[in-house]
Amino acid sequence: MILCSITLKATQGLANMSINRIRRASIEKDEWDALKTFENVASEQQK
Repeated sequence: MILCSITLKATQGLANMSINRIRRASIEKDEWDALKTFENVASEQQK
């Protein structure tokens, strides 16, 4: 019973870590997209 509880907590911890990684990757992609958009606009304004 104790082992089952420990295993469940470990599994939940890993799931939360995975979700956090996915969220972080999504935020980084959004930031990258925003930077690229900004660079494109700045480039167009210089023409």
